[in-house]
Amino acid sequence: MYREIVHSKRTAVTMWQTIRRFTFRTDGTALIEFAIIAPLIFVIVLGVLDFGLLAFRQMEVQNAVQAGAEYAIQFGYSSTSISTAVKNASPTFAGEGLSVTVNEFCGCPSSTGVTEISTGTCTATSTCTGSTVVGNYVNISASATYDTVVRYAHFKLGSYPLTASATVRVP
Repeated sequence: MYREIVHSKRTAVTMWQTIRRFTFRTDGTALIEFAIIAPLIFVIVLGVLDFGLLAFRQMEVQNAVQAGAEYAIQFGYSSTSISTAVKNASPTFAGEGLSVTVNEFCGCPSSTGVTEISTGTCTATSTCTGSTVVGNYVNISASATYDTVVRYAHFKLGSYPLTASATVRVP
């Protein structure tokens, strides 16, 4: 009788192990999870990379305009020289795709910026109201377009305008 009980327990354990082996196997689970999650992670990484490049290019346009402003402060107004300084300060665009506008004007400083009196240099009759002093200013602006790495057709993204400007007083 003891042998029959032990044999039936062994048979029950063996059957349970066999059933468990087929129903609770997890051999391919990680591969299936990876196949589901990997495209999502790839899209997220690509989006972060794309918007990181967008921010970098915007900073590059701003730095190029600042380089043009520094050139104008140091050497005075020369439209072509300031444009060249701006384009040379932007290695990614390498002078292509970056449009630069340089304007000289006579203006009066105020708490909100510079008020333009006339285009070109100041004359002897140019005056400001109050105690502010009239001066010659240069406005430098640059614009470019950033095209995303991937055309996100469903989200209507693809190209972003990049703009920057600076106004400085020149001697």
